[in-house]
Amino acid sequence: PVITHNGDQSVNTDSGQCGATVSVSATATDNCNVPYPTATRSDGQNLNAPYPVGVTTISWDITDENNNEAETLTQTITVTDKEKPVITHNGDKNINNDAGECGANVSVSATATDNCNVGNPTGIRSDGQNLNAIYPVGTTTITWEVTDENENLQTSVQTIIVKDKEAPIVPALEENITWGCEYNVEAPIAQDNCDGEII
Repeated sequence: PVITHNGDQSVNTDSGQCGATVSVSATATDNCNVPYPTATRSDGQNLNAPYPVGVTTISWDITDENNNEAETLTQTITVTDKEKPVITHNGDKNINNDAGECGANVSVSATATDNCNVGNPTGIRSDGQNLNAIYPVGTTTITWEVTDENENLQTSVQTIIVKDKEAPIVPALEENITWGCEYNVEAPIAQDNCDGEII
């Protein structure tokens, strides 16, 4: 007998799945009666089961009514994962400084989901500090990054804005001063949670 299949298949994963549903079939012709070809998948699954990412082969075989065995025909199914992971962080932040600090402690986190296996995202701060270090007054961005098991890369940016709402502290002044011609009054030295000139 002569076996003919419906061609090698090269497809992308189904949306949200780490595999693809692929329609495969084969027929056989012979000078005498011949049944439908039998198929054996290289992963041992049923023909109609989803095909995993990578290469799966199907071996088609048949024997006609006179015990003539056809040459085994191989069909190749290639499934490629092009679906990027999805990163979810705990939201952009817009907060005031911590008391006495020129910045704020901020709790940041992110998770990733994917149609195939994926680990936890890693976060890189724009100021090069550790994620749990104090966030300075101003804007700091965190670039979250993750790569799934099939080398699909995804990034997401989280923005942390810290505002300084703490007023400088001025020491108490003398209430009463007796002025004279040569009397000099020194300006008090003010203190603040942030560095820089205090006017």
